[in-house]
Amino acid sequence: MILALALLLPAAALGAERTDPVRACQDLLPVFVQSPASITVGTASDGPGRPLAVRIGWTGGSTGDGWIRCWFLPPARTGGALQFTQLESSRFGTLSRYDVQQAFKMLRLKRLEAATVRTPVAATPASRALYLLQQVLNAVTLACVYALVAVAFTLTAAAARTIMFAFGELAALGGWLFLILHVGLQLQLGLPAGLVVGLGVLVCGATAGLYALLARRLVFRKLDGRRGSGGLIASIGLAIAAAEALRLAVGSRPRQMSVVADARIVLVQGQGFDVSVTAGHLWVALGTCLIALWLAWLLRRTAYGRSLRAVVQDPGAAALLGVDIDRVIGRTFMLGGALGGIGGLALVAEYGVADHATGLAVTLKALTAALLGGIGSVPGAFLGGFVIAIVETAAAGYASAAWKDVWVMAVLVGLLVFRPEGLFGPGRDRPPDERI
Repeated sequence: MILALALLLPAAALGAERTDPVRACQDLLPVFVQSPASITVGTASDGPGRPLAVRIGWTGGSTGDGWIRCWFLPPARTGGALQFTQLESSRFGTLSRYDVQQAFKMLRLKRLEAATVRTPVAATPASRALYLLQQVLNAVTLACVYALVAVAFTLTAAAARTIMFAFGELAALGGWLFLILHVGLQLQLGLPAGLVVGLGVLVCGATAGLYALLARRLVFRKLDGRRGSGGLIASIGLAIAAAEALRLAVGSRPRQMSVVADARIVLVQGQGFDVSVTAGHLWVALGTCLIALWLAWLLRRTAYGRSLRAVVQDPGAAALLGVDIDRVIGRTFMLGGALGGIGGLALVAEYGVADHATGLAVTLKALTAALLGGIGSVPGAFLGGFVIAIVETAAAGYASAAWKDVWVMAVLVGLLVFRPEGLFGPGRDRPPDERI
């Protein structure tokens, strides 16, 4: 897995374009020390066909005395290219090819930042409006992901009268599955990005949907009709189990990949602030709109949709009319899991980072979106997802990114205080009518 992920960038990112191993190792010194007083360089190799080591030691500087040792693969094994295999340091221990790749990225970004000439632009009403528009556009991908997972929460909660907290973890699982497909099919086999994304939708949706279906069959079905907090505790346990299983399978370190569609499209230019979007934003938005239309057809025009609406409104009457309640709820769990997996795919495809820890954040924000829209309302879940994403993005753009989660939780607290039934939920003066 680590070797496959290390190939996400071309070999140039790991020093393959350099021909001098000493110079390649020296290029990494700014990561470990600034302004050293003196430097010593040495090389060593066990012979032809064996890895080459370059050791650079220093005295003084920003971190005191230290050293790094860069290991390179033999040129005979790399077609004559100079390629890192690992790096050892007195400060951080042994670093992998992935760590070296990230170090080169950081140095490249710092050089670009230093070379950028910033010309101050006077703030005008037009530039402020365009900046606000940019923040709204930036929220599109997050809004789509939160909306998909919020729909999963609202469907299963309305049908089974319980909350399954593992949908955020299933989004993280979908993101990792897509990263693996991207590495294996697109980078290694050279398949087109569109085909890989299509296969990813099927694989991520099917895998996450199967987990949700098994959770229903093995856990939640046995708790049907029981009072108390057993279902809530079981739901939290399933979420923790999924999160830990994913962490043990892929490791605790986030992994980066090339963004599938990063072509930037400028919408407004030369008005004091340039407004732009990426092709990935547009594809995610289009895909979410298609899923929303498909859900509207599924819930309104199919036998499953009619059965689900009957179960949501009155399960007893639905059973008397011949509706297989257990089957309907099972299919709803599977549908919710598939939506969660596809949401995770969209998140990783757009931002290029897969991290097992994203599951909890997605769970909290998508559940907040579902509550904001009103449990049982699919349109409300979509609207809630967009509201939460806009609040999060605006908080990062206008205040501080460190406080964005605080603002989202503030929205949740305000919702529970002033309108706990949600924007599209049943009013307090009307009898409950859970609808989807």
